[in-house]
Amino acid sequence: MTLIEKNEDNLIRVLHVVPNMQQGGLENYIMNIYRNIDRNKVQFDFLEHYSKDYFFDDEIRDLGGHIYRIPFMEDKKNITGYNRELRTFFGKNRGFNIVHGHMATTAMFYLKVAEKFGVDNRIIHAHEDSYIKNPRGIMRMMLIKQAWRHANILLACSRTSGQYYYGDRHFEVMKNAIDSKRFTFNAEERKRFRHALGIADSTLVIGHIGRFSLQKNHRFLIDIFQSVLHIHPDAVLLMVGTGETQDDIRTLVAENNLESRIRFIDPMSNPESAYDAMDIFVLPSFFEGLPLTGIEAQCNGLPCVFSDMVTSEVDLGNAVSFCGLDKESSVWADAVLKQSLEGYGNRVQNVKAVREQGYDANLNAQRMQDFYRRLVS
Repeated sequence: MTLIEKNEDNLIRVLHVVPNMQQGGLENYIMNIYRNIDRNKVQFDFLEHYSKDYFFDDEIRDLGGHIYRIPFMEDKKNITGYNRELRTFFGKNRGFNIVHGHMATTAMFYLKVAEKFGVDNRIIHAHEDSYIKNPRGIMRMMLIKQAWRHANILLACSRTSGQYYYGDRHFEVMKNAIDSKRFTFNAEERKRFRHALGIADSTLVIGHIGRFSLQKNHRFLIDIFQSVLHIHPDAVLLMVGTGETQDDIRTLVAENNLESRIRFIDPMSNPESAYDAMDIFVLPSFFEGLPLTGIEAQCNGLPCVFSDMVTSEVDLGNAVSFCGLDKESSVWADAVLKQSLEGYGNRVQNVKAVREQGYDANLNAQRMQDFYRRLVS
């Protein structure tokens, strides 16, 4: 672990506080900014809450970032122990100009310690807008509602996320960002990727990219897909991701004899290829802040069906529909088939909308860089 004692001349050091840097919407957002900022002016470091490396950690090091670890999330240490480790960490590492917190459940602790050790700029960044209605979800919600207490800058990925986190307090929206050029539809890659998976050109491919967790509602996605098969038997479901509920979903797929129709794909360094292979993107989440996958899918020219718990701010104005989680899977299947038949036509046409509506990583990285510089000036 590298000790940060002081900053290089004029270099702004930003500490991003995250659970880990697996491949997910939040993590992709941070990396899209990180890759596109001027790293001679702004450098990112990371405080992670697991002991092992995850998907982006090697790239972070390659880009010049330091990774620090307090494995609170896996060791299940009590808050007293967590606070002790935070004090040790911020006591030894005095060179951060900004702490940018993306981990809301413990923000009231790490931002308080950062404030005590003289970090003037303390950000909490809202990335979700609801919670799962179970005991763990209620506890998370209660902690999230306190996340602002030791922050002096409030950011959100969408208006609904900001209102959920901060209520009537003032916050600024920083839109999620993607590399719009990277996610532009590629017809040749569509053929290659489908061929590698043994999927015919004529097969309807329903796609989902997301962490396997209760939030993403994969069980209902399987129900939707089964309803699609009743109407359109020549269909395949791609699910890209990993996570704590994946084993349960694999068991569910096996119990329903769907192995030949569903492809499980591990997180990829080139998720754009998976989008190329799809015909429609489906996201039946219980909640989202503003799903980056939804922006990526639309940039790729995919029609989308989102749950009505996903903010309407994700809709870029073409081939998007929202469906209630109280609706039967057959209703969702009808929406999926209707949207997939209508489609975009020209799948490269929506790249312009992504850029015009403020979701391009190059533009957002410059905005975030200017924002950081204003804070420390």
